[in-house]
Amino acid sequence: MKALEWGAGMGDDLLTRVQLERQEREIQIAKANKRLVDFCEYVDRHYHAELHHRLVADKLEQVALYLGSGGQEGINRLMIFMPPREGKSELVSRKFPAWAMGRLPNLKVIQCSYGADLAYEDSAAVRDLIRDGRYQDIFGAHSPLIEEDMPPVMVDANAAAKSAWRLDGTRGQYVAAGIGGAITGKGANLAIIDDPYKNREEADSEANRKRIERWYRSTFRTRLEEPGAIIIVHTRWHREDLAGSLLADSVRSAYGDRWEVVMLPAVALPDGDYPKNEMEQVKLISSGIYLPVGGDILGRKAGEALNPKRMDSEKLEKTKHDVQDEWLPLYQQLPEEAKGEFFSEGMFDIIPERMVPEGLAWYGYIDPAVGKTERADWNTVLPTAVDEKGNVYYRDMLRTHELEAFLDDLEMVMQSEKERNTHWRFESVAFQSYVLGEFLKRPFFSTHFIDIDESKPEKDKVARARPMRLKGLQHQLFLVEGAWNKDFIAEAVRFPRGKHDDQVDTASGGLQTALENAGDSGNGGIHA
Repeated sequence: MKALEWGAGMGDDLLTRVQLERQEREIQIAKANKRLVDFCEYVDRHYHAELHHRLVADKLEQVALYLGSGGQEGINRLMIFMPPREGKSELVSRKFPAWAMGRLPNLKVIQCSYGADLAYEDSAAVRDLIRDGRYQDIFGAHSPLIEEDMPPVMVDANAAAKSAWRLDGTRGQYVAAGIGGAITGKGANLAIIDDPYKNREEADSEANRKRIERWYRSTFRTRLEEPGAIIIVHTRWHREDLAGSLLADSVRSAYGDRWEVVMLPAVALPDGDYPKNEMEQVKLISSGIYLPVGGDILGRKAGEALNPKRMDSEKLEKTKHDVQDEWLPLYQQLPEEAKGEFFSEGMFDIIPERMVPEGLAWYGYIDPAVGKTERADWNTVLPTAVDEKGNVYYRDMLRTHELEAFLDDLEMVMQSEKERNTHWRFESVAFQSYVLGEFLKRPFFSTHFIDIDESKPEKDKVARARPMRLKGLQHQLFLVEGAWNKDFIAEAVRFPRGKHDDQVDTASGGLQTALENAGDSGNGGIHA
């Protein structure tokens, strides 16, 4: 009799355990449906989220919120900068799209990488994850969360290629391509770029950087449907890479996209390296670097590792030794400044116009060129000022190939209210003397007093540029932000061996003019 009672009790216990396990499973499924990290750990038993994964997952959930709320809440532009082998692609390009499509079955996704093969691998991983039984527990036909009016999330068996596939019974679709690949004609609510550059060599190529930015603006960006979100996962190889260019645009233009940025260096920086306020951050962004205001976004102290369970401080020091010059861009997400034999990128600080002191005397140095083709030098003029501390300010570079068009533009600039008190100096050697003579015959000189004199440089271009280089070494060169900044710095870094030197020559002449006229009344200009 006791044995019979014991057996019955075991049956009750077993039933209770089954019920408890079912309840626990349903709780896990409900959590996986709601939260991305729980989803990752449910569908992948080997997945373990560290603190930085949870931070990234929170931002990705905000992207999904934006998409699900019709653009009323959440994040629509997200950049993620992390060291290699820290799970960014697994989380952003594989698990997040699958989770987002489960919650939003009509979601249309485009995912691009530097190469089509890599994009196809990510696409296949998302597709196969949706087919997996544990995914189907959450979003499939047998999920306890499926409602009568909500179709289960399943891959359409008739449209399941790695390059493009669809969900069955919904408008959901996924398209994968390499940078520059075939996405024209496709639309997306969620557009992901996972590393647009294969390596440093690709990012160092100016032609390649421009090609990728043109592709982004003309092709990728135009595929976005509203409400639409863009995620860019990026190694910061270069200050003018895609991320650097888009972030600079965000602070220079009122119409530039505003980006949420997750910047996670392998080792937390010293507190003094982080910008203290938004103005300091804007200055860094304009120079091609992103750092969060106030300190590390995980709250780490200086020198603390991102993921000490995988790479502790000792291993990171060994890695730093081994990778050498690749450490800062690849592991710290800090692209180094371009360094030339005469100027370096760090010599020039880009500042908003509101930071320029008032009451400065401005000198516009004019350097006309002879040629008219795209291979010829440019005609340039650059207003320059020096404050009482010796800081040099350059603004509003005018640069045109065709001489007559340049002179027309110059006439308009001279008559503008902004340049009403500007003193002008015209470089006048050989052919340039003739150009000045013809320019002074223009009718507007008969009605306008223009303070303009001539300059006949005797030193070579390198010698004339040395005072500017000295100011750069003393961190006293400031460029008022504008579209011209990038080309100017690029030319300066290549000086004196670059194809063009007109902008550097003009800046050198402007500095010399401003220094010579310091304290001068400015009278005695030429007018007709």
